[in-house]
Amino acid sequence: MAGDLNQTISLSEALDMQDEVFEVDAIVQAARFGATNQHITRVGDFQAETTKYLYKEQYSGARVTSTINADAHSAGQIDIQKIQILETDLRRIGFPLVRDLIESALVDGSEHALFNLARELVLQGEESVGEKENILLNSNGDCVIGYVTKVYAAAGTAYSQATSSAFLKVQGAISAFKPGMYIHIRAGSDNADIQVLAKVNDVCYDEYFMGYNIGPGIVCTVATDGVGVDGSDTYFDAIDTAATAAPNTDEICMSGEAASNFPAAFGALCGTGSYFSITRTTAGNAYLIPTVRHWDSANTGLGTPAPFNTDEHMGAMVKAFARMLSSARQYRRNRGFRLTDAIVCQVHPDLLWSMVKDFGDSNSRFNMKMASDFDSATRQKLIAVAGWDGGVLRTPLDVIPAIALQSEPLMPAGTFRLFEPSCMEVIRLKGKKLQYVPNAAGGYWHNLQNQTTAGTTGGHLSMQVTAFGYVVETFFCDQPRLVYMADGLC
Repeated sequence: MAGDLNQTISLSEALDMQDEVFEVDAIVQAARFGATNQHITRVGDFQAETTKYLYKEQYSGARVTSTINADAHSAGQIDIQKIQILETDLRRIGFPLVRDLIESALVDGSEHALFNLARELVLQGEESVGEKENILLNSNGDCVIGYVTKVYAAAGTAYSQATSSAFLKVQGAISAFKPGMYIHIRAGSDNADIQVLAKVNDVCYDEYFMGYNIGPGIVCTVATDGVGVDGSDTYFDAIDTAATAAPNTDEICMSGEAASNFPAAFGALCGTGSYFSITRTTAGNAYLIPTVRHWDSANTGLGTPAPFNTDEHMGAMVKAFARMLSSARQYRRNRGFRLTDAIVCQVHPDLLWSMVKDFGDSNSRFNMKMASDFDSATRQKLIAVAGWDGGVLRTPLDVIPAIALQSEPLMPAGTFRLFEPSCMEVIRLKGKKLQYVPNAAGGYWHNLQNQTTAGTTGGHLSMQVTAFGYVVETFFCDQPRLVYMADGLC
């Protein structure tokens, strides 16, 4: 491999790196929710310290001489970046379940029962893990799911002081919010202080709520039912809405989550900070920095968005990305990676409409077909997700593989990104399945004691049982340069 000679890798380590490409079994999970994490089908089993290898460009050791009987050239060496993924790089995603035995008996097995209550709860919990993975991958590496930019009354009118219900205008991925969830609104100069604990009652995904142009946003009530950790305020009075651009506004996290780093999320992947303890700005490590283009007026991603133009914006991507992507895919194909016939281009839904409108046969660089135009065998090989039916872009010059367009509501507005699915992997503790805290018999439903008499002589069992499911994992990209992101578009 070419690159900075950070270390000499033994032959056995080089072979270990090659063996990794066969770790392609699908993760056994009830649901692969959302768009992004459906493409991550490689899985590794975390051991005390897991060694992984980062792929640089292929080492070019062949040289030519006009003296055909000359001595052999001086020996070269393979240069590989080896990293350790530590326990501190892992994060736990968990979900609690509680059900009442009487309610279960009334529902389960009756002639009107639509589902087994216990099984339905478990399925919902496992689905939520996939959804949470997707949110984390699209949340800039931290647990922030949005920012409050304006506070209104719950009915959409002007907010009044000392009110415990409000409509909060949200900047961010509104699709990450669900009715019934509990959120923390963090304030202060570093957004570290829990200001308000609130329950989401309703979500407005549109710009209009109750006839007012104030959305998208959420209708919230300050939580007083003891769920989670109470905030310091009982009203929404102290929320800062003076600034309109993140991260100056108050940030929103789910209840009980700290705004801490979640390694390898796309937001963190597309930055210049450290990557699994490797300093990317060190000479020789630039291959760990993906290509990022800002197209807005300020060239920062925060200025006035530019109208999407296929030739300009996708053309710039091809110019920057084609040589690197083609050589990387050839390298992976020669070593047995399971490659799809297309790379993935995920787009915020609003921008996707603009892109599709601009594509057409008259375009000089691209032509587009809908997946319904392809037979099922071809469609299944495009990208690693069942039921995909989006658009496929092809370049007449074949300088880049087919590009499969896919809507991702959790992405920042005005953004699209491309990535090679084979370079992404989830590293999970204790194998591929979700884990449950076991009970004494080896199952996972635990009897709850009466809250009043628990721990006392003659304490009573309640009629409720609980379970806790979890995964401990992180996401890993072995070649971050195979991620391309552009923002500041409309």
